[in-house]
Amino acid sequence: MSSAEVVIVVPVYGDVPSVLDCLGALRSTIDRAHHRVLIVNDCGPEVDAMEAAILELVGEDDAFRYERNDTNLGFVGTCNRAVLELDTTDADVLLLNSDAVPTPGFLEELQRVLALDPANGAVAPRSNNATIASLPHRLSDPTAERTFERTREVFDAVASLLPETYTVPVAMGFCLLIRRSAIREHGLFDEAFAPGYGEENDFCLRIGEAGYASLIANRVVVFHAGSKSFAGKRRNALRAAHQRILDRRYPSLSRSLAFFLAVGVDPVDRFAACLVRPADDTRRFSLDLRFAPAADVRQLAEAWAVLRTADERIRPEVVVRPRDEGRLQDLDGLVVRTHLDPDDIVEVAALRAIDLSPATALDAHRRGALVLVHEDGNSSTALGRYIDELASSHRRSVDAELGLARVPDVQAAARYAEGWFSRPLGERADELRVRAERFAADVFARVDLEHHDIADSYVQAARELEAIKHSRVYRAASAVSAAARSVRRRAGRRA
Repeated sequence: MSSAEVVIVVPVYGDVPSVLDCLGALRSTIDRAHHRVLIVNDCGPEVDAMEAAILELVGEDDAFRYERNDTNLGFVGTCNRAVLELDTTDADVLLLNSDAVPTPGFLEELQRVLALDPANGAVAPRSNNATIASLPHRLSDPTAERTFERTREVFDAVASLLPETYTVPVAMGFCLLIRRSAIREHGLFDEAFAPGYGEENDFCLRIGEAGYASLIANRVVVFHAGSKSFAGKRRNALRAAHQRILDRRYPSLSRSLAFFLAVGVDPVDRFAACLVRPADDTRRFSLDLRFAPAADVRQLAEAWAVLRTADERIRPEVVVRPRDEGRLQDLDGLVVRTHLDPDDIVEVAALRAIDLSPATALDAHRRGALVLVHEDGNSSTALGRYIDELASSHRRSVDAELGLARVPDVQAAARYAEGWFSRPLGERADELRVRAERFAADVFARVDLEHHDIADSYVQAARELEAIKHSRVYRAASAVSAAARSVRRRAGRRA
C-alpha cells in the first residue's frame, strides 16, 4: 500500500442527493488522517442548497475543504482551478465526479497500480458506467442495465481472474488518479473542451505522447451514476463537437481504441456477462446459417428451435441472409437475425461443421462464451479436416485443444452447454484463454490488425503476433487461404 498523500478533487454542480452519496462514501473509504478532499461548488442551479447540504455533512471534518467558484466555470474550468490554483501541495490528484460512489480500498488499489511504474501517468477503476472500463464489458442482453448490484456481482466473481491492469489509449475521467509530475509537466485540462466531455481523453493522449501510460485497474470498482451535469441535446452537441477536436488532434485514436477492444480485452472480461449469470436468466443459443443452402435453411432453423423445449432458459436464434428471413417468421419462439455483429455476445455461438472457416470461426469466437460446431452430416472443409487431424494427433478433444466443441444434434448441444455452464468459473475461464491463445490469437488478431490498419505505434503488438505465425493453426488457415486464392486465379484465367 502506498503511503503517499492524495488530494481528491470533487467538482459539484447539481443533484444534491448524488453529491451527498459520493461524499458520504468518501468519508467511509479513505484514510481521512492522511488524504485530503477538495470540494469545489461550481454555482449550479441549486448553489446555495448545495452548499448548505455539503457543509452540514462535512463542515467539521478537517479532511474536507470546501470552496465555491465566484461564477460557473464548468467542469473543465473547475478542475483546473482546483488543481492548479486552490491546491498548493505536490500530491498526486484524484479527480472524482460527484455522482461516483467509491468502494472500500479503492484509493489504495489505484495508488498501488500508479506506483507499479514511474511511467504510469493516470489510472481509472472499473465501473458500471465507464465506457471501455465498464463491467460487464459486454452485455448478452442488450436491453439489460449495468446496475450497481449487477456490476458488483460480476466484479466479485471475475476480478481475481483478470489481469491486474490494462494499458489503454485513454482512461476514464469519472474517477482518475493522476501522477502529479504529469500535471506539473503538461498541465491539466484544455479549455477547448469546456465545459466538459472529452477533456480526459485529450489529457491522457497528451501525456501519452510524452511517455506516460494510462491504465485501467481491474481489481477495483467505483460505481458511477453518470450524466448528472449535462443532459439531452446539450450533451449530444458537446460530445459531437469535442469528438471532432479529438479526431483532428489524434487521428489514430479510433484505431487504437478498436485495437484494444478487439484484442486487448481479456476473454474472461469480454464474456463476463455470460459467465456470471443469474440462475433464472435466459441463455442465447445462436446458430450461424448465413452460408446454408436456401433450400435447407427452414429445416435447419426448425431443428434449432427445438432447443427451447430442452431448457426453458434457452432462447434459440439463427443468423441468416436477408433473403431467407421471410421463410422463418412463423417459427414460434425462434429469434431470426439478418446481421451478425461480432460484438453482440451470446452464451453459445454455433456453426455448421461444413461452414467452418477462419472467417466463420472468427465470428463465433468473438461472439460466443461457448463455441459449438454442429455436425449435420458433412464436415469436409479443409479447416475442418485439419482440426480433426490436430485433435487426433494430440489425442485430445477438439474443445480441449482449440475451444471448439463438436456436437451431433441440438439435444447434444443443450446437454453440452448445460454441463459447461455448470462447471467452476475458473475452469471455464481457462478454456476461454486456451481458445484465444491457440486458435484466435494468430488467425483472428491478425484479421483485426489488417482490418483496423494499426499504425506504427503498435509495432510491439505486431511482433508478438509475428511470433504466433509459427503456430499450427496459423499455417493451416494460411494454407486454406492460399488454396482459395489459387482457385480464384485459375477461374480468372479461364474467364
